[in-house]
Amino acid sequence: MDVKIYRPAKSVTQSGRAVRSVWILEFESIPDGTPDSLMGWAQGSNPRSLLRLKFSTCERAISYAKKQGLNYTVFPENYRKIKPHSDT
Repeated sequence: MDVKIYRPAKSVTQSGRAVRSVWILEFESIPDGTPDSLMGWAQGSNPRSLLRLKFSTCERAISYAKKQGLNYTVFPENYRKIKPHSDT
């Protein structure tokens, strides 16, 4: 089973630039269901697709994935570029 490890973006209500301290390990969803005849939603039998595990560091998330025998992909962190404003 494949998992992805990433650091989530800050929410739109956060204005600070402090370092976010959580890494997420998320199981990739597998489209294995058939559409429901009434609503048209896809039915799934994979409860792991709803799981999101939180870790304090990327290394701990990778260690967990290795211990569980999971194939993992680490997505690099996106940094915000700060553009200086002129004072004139």
